[in-house]
Amino acid sequence: MAAQLQNITVSAPGFMGLNTQDSPIGLDPSFASVADNCVIDKLGRIGARKGYTTVSTNGASVLGTSRGIEMIAECKDTSGDVRVFSAGNNKIFLGTDTLVDITPVGYTPTGNNWKVVCQNDHAYFFHLLLLLFKLQQL
Repeated sequence: MAAQLQNITVSAPGFMGLNTQDSPIGLDPSFASVADNCVIDKLGRIGARKGYTTVSTNGASVLGTSRGIEMIAECKDTSGDVRVFSAGNNKIFLGTDTLVDITPVGYTPTGNNWKVVCQNDHAYFFHLLLLLFKLQQL
């Protein structure tokens, strides 16, 4: 006959870090076996990551009924000003207060899974392991 279930209290689940080596069946609840939407610090502890809030005035009109912004990247230009790039609704945008569509003419992205690399005052956009375009002199 099965034993009666007992309640246990874990004050900080996952506080000992992420453990993907051991079987989750016998894993102490102080370890996490999955850690989504978080960061792991230098000591292996799980912490909350910084997030973003919507600040654009035209976001609803340019994003339509899509999932919203799915990628954000910040790059500094030659004068030290920060430029914010984002992707959503299969388009690429520049700005925060007003989202300006900078998607190259004749190109229709099939997803918003972009990687942006900022180097030497240029922003390089990668999608599906192919270099799409480079913005000259931010």
